[in-house]
Amino acid sequence: MGLSNDLAILGTIMTKGLTTGTVNAAVVDLLHGATATTRDKGGLMITAYRIVMGPSGKIDTSGDDATVANDRGVDGGDVCLYADYGGAFFFGTDSMDASGGSGATGGTPVNGIIWIDWVDVTPTDGTLP
Repeated sequence: MGLSNDLAILGTIMTKGLTTGTVNAAVVDLLHGATATTRDKGGLMITAYRIVMGPSGKIDTSGDDATVANDRGVDGGDVCLYADYGGAFFFGTDSMDASGGSGATGGTPVNGIIWIDWVDVTPTDGTLP
């Protein structure tokens, strides 16, 4: 999403699950080099002059936990925020969650990457306080 003015995030922005299948023999959605499942979460890219996340603002691309045995958790989607010239400001805690869900006795989910102004700020657990 590209905006020429400011973006104020006062609620929750979430991404939905990815699509599977092919279009003209090309895979619709890829995630970390493999075909995505419909449970893996999509990424989010926002460019704006200034990005302000209020105290109740949140971006959630996190994956869900596995629900059956020997299944991996759902992969989290990447988040990329680019504030052209006005900067990015965050007020509050737990403002971004791109973590992967927990596997059930198997498989390891992948955390999404969090980028702010093209700098990777992803913490090891995928959640940016």
